[in-house]
Amino acid sequence: MKRTSIVKQRAAENEAQLHLEQLAHVAKLTIIGEIASDIAHEVNQPLAAISLFSQAGKRLLESGQYDRVAEVFDKLSQHARRAGAIIERIQSMANRHESEKKSTNCYVFVSEVAQLAKAESRIHDIEIKVSIARKLPEVVIDVVQVQQVTLNLLRNSMRAMLKIDCRNGNILALRASLNSIGEIEIAVIDSGEGVSAEVEKKLFEPFLSSQKTAMGLSISRAIIQAHNGRINFHNNIDCGSTFYFTLPSATRELKAREN
Repeated sequence: MKRTSIVKQRAAENEAQLHLEQLAHVAKLTIIGEIASDIAHEVNQPLAAISLFSQAGKRLLESGQYDRVAEVFDKLSQHARRAGAIIERIQSMANRHESEKKSTNCYVFVSEVAQLAKAESRIHDIEIKVSIARKLPEVVIDVVQVQQVTLNLLRNSMRAMLKIDCRNGNILALRASLNSIGEIEIAVIDSGEGVSAEVEKKLFEPFLSSQKTAMGLSISRAIIQAHNGRINFHNNIDCGSTFYFTLPSATRELKAREN
């Protein structure tokens, strides 16, 4: 009887995890669709540079200035790699995958998602300042899902700043640090208008129609909770708001599983 109960519990947990993955995938595709035009613009920049350097290289060859051709080839290679890196980041986000939690370096996963967000922030003249504490412990996460949550928060904050035409400044901060109880904390600090008391009451409800929550904070919360973390926010003293989530260190996660 007890074994049957355990089997049913595990089946229910697996079904809930599958449902979460499906929701997360839909949200991820929504994000990618919304930033497609910005990414196209970002890719067009290195492509335009490749075209210009190709023409310049042709002129150098025609004029016999062979000593400068090597420099042109270096530039062509540099811009081709840049375009390829942008496309690769989008592909990694778009690919559906089985949920896989693995020990991950915080610096790597935060830096990668920051680069993806910067492709959009540059279009809007918003500067993303990244601050990652040194020697952070590793975390056991599904990298794509947690990067998706971080990207959600960054894009929501950009929208909040654009809503007031960045009158409080154009700096958006992304910070990774260790909090007072040994958890990794990822925070996004914007200079928008903050979250009103009315919106705060419904902040993590599904389908809340607010620019600040347009990317699905309810799904983000479900993902972070599935990683044994917490997600929350507070309005800043001067302006804007800070959205943050926590993750247990890999060591703490391993101890919790053993217990």
